[in-house]
Amino acid sequence: MKNILLATLMAAGIYTASAQDIDGTQPFQLGVTDHIESGVAGQSRDLNIYLPKDYTAKKSWPVIYLLDGGKTEDFIHISGIVQFLTDIVDTMPEAIVVGIANVDRKHDFTFAPGSTPEFRKMIPNAGGSKAFISFMEKELMPYIQKKYNATGSQTLIGQSAGGLLATEVVLDHTTMFDNYLIVSPSLWWNDEELLKRKTEQGKVTKPVHVVLAVGNEGDQMMKGSKMLIEYLNTIGNGKIVTQFLHLNQESHLTILHNAAYKGLQLLLSKSPIKK
Repeated sequence: MKNILLATLMAAGIYTASAQDIDGTQPFQLGVTDHIESGVAGQSRDLNIYLPKDYTAKKSWPVIYLLDGGKTEDFIHISGIVQFLTDIVDTMPEAIVVGIANVDRKHDFTFAPGSTPEFRKMIPNAGGSKAFISFMEKELMPYIQKKYNATGSQTLIGQSAGGLLATEVVLDHTTMFDNYLIVSPSLWWNDEELLKRKTEQGKVTKPVHVVLAVGNEGDQMMKGSKMLIEYLNTIGNGKIVTQFLHLNQESHLTILHNAAYKGLQLLLSKSPIKK
């Protein structure tokens, strides 16, 4: 009876083997899952953490913060890229990856309600980015720095709506991170309001490195991204270094993996690759 039920579940595509189903195997562990209680957001947040193979709490480590960092989001393949660049080809210093699992990305990554009744109806809870940025700055980063001794350089990766959030951080909290990898940012949100914001010139007090990557995603994406790069170049007081990657073989769906592979080397590599 058990075999019949198992065959039925497998045929329906809803059964997957676990470690307990295969004799002589052990679970494969990529990282650990941590949790943080956010007073700012009023909720518990899951964090997926990749630690370097030579990790020790006695050493100071650079950390890469990954938006859309859930186990079923981008944590696994971005951690794999970091492992490859550090352990296999040795072109990047070892780093901790902190994947921030989503609770409601449409709320957390957008700075305002949609600009049209259709958007407001489709995404009624948009507009929570201010609280999310405050959570990262006041709660998450201090927690990671203390628990994991992550006091080296700080890098933020965001794509699409996550790229919109990363852009907001660059414009309004420029030195919150040392490095930014912004991929296919949804700058069209709320009638391109972020591109119209004016950031106070002269407030950049330390070097900041921004890599912005765009694929074959239409004229609006390309135009908005180039406008962002040009604007960052005017406000940086010579302290913001920008690089633009046009990955024209990639779509909005496929770009993140290749952008992370190339972008992390531009941002953190021991021997930076050519664009």
